[in-house]
Amino acid sequence: MVDELGKFYEERAHEKFPTSDNPENDAVNRRALKALELQPGQRLLDFGCSDGYFTSRLAQACPGLEAYGVDLVSHAHWRKLPSITFVAGDFPIPFPDGYFDAVFSSQVLEHLPDPALAISELSRVVKRGGRMWIATPNSYDDTWSVFHGLQHYIDKVEFHFRHFSAQELRLMFATYGCEVVNVNYDLFAGLWLYYKMVSYNPRLKKRLLKVVAPEIAAGSCRAGTSSAPNAGSSIPKTIAFAVLRALRKFDEMFSKSPLCQVIEVTVIKK
Repeated sequence: MVDELGKFYEERAHEKFPTSDNPENDAVNRRALKALELQPGQRLLDFGCSDGYFTSRLAQACPGLEAYGVDLVSHAHWRKLPSITFVAGDFPIPFPDGYFDAVFSSQVLEHLPDPALAISELSRVVKRGGRMWIATPNSYDDTWSVFHGLQHYIDKVEFHFRHFSAQELRLMFATYGCEVVNVNYDLFAGLWLYYKMVSYNPRLKKRLLKVVAPEIAAGSCRAGTSSAPNAGSSIPKTIAFAVLRALRKFDEMFSKSPLCQVIEVTVIKK
């Protein structure tokens, strides 16, 4: 199964556009920073770091942070980020017990055939009092049924094994001496439209990128970095980002509603 997953994600990495700055990623970064309460000198693990975009942003937001990224497959650009250590590999996570002060993991647990093993490993490598911020697809039982069609499609495209409820996450983390201290939700109707109409509409997405972010569409913007210096000045990009911010602002009114598509939990190791 590991070999099959590795092959799938190697191919998926080549299909995807590099992660870049946009209002949606800004919001993820902001919420994670608030939850993790990072301090200079601490060690951070980005579990399932993909192309290292969020590893880099979190490290840049807290100078002096010692950041590590772990993913099942390696990404060619990792060597371009000398201030961060990236490791490719399977379980066990190649770090000693209690090594990290904080763990960030966004949209990862759903990709794993054994999420309990991942949670046990995260709980092992974080120190007592350490904080974790975990985001993953919300349970189908809780999510508004209107969203189920898109969710099933994303599950198939991204090779998701399952979704999680707040109660399931509380119980899974509690098994390994951790406590879920805060639960929030994300992606309601506004961003459902965005993901349905743009993110998971390959043809439209490619056309829009040629106008909004040609440096990414052309492949000249490396994964894990910000957009090219002059890219943010374009009028189409300004308009597109303004629309995305408005959709996000609307959805944030539902951050405590389990009808949303994503669940985010803050966890502390006891």
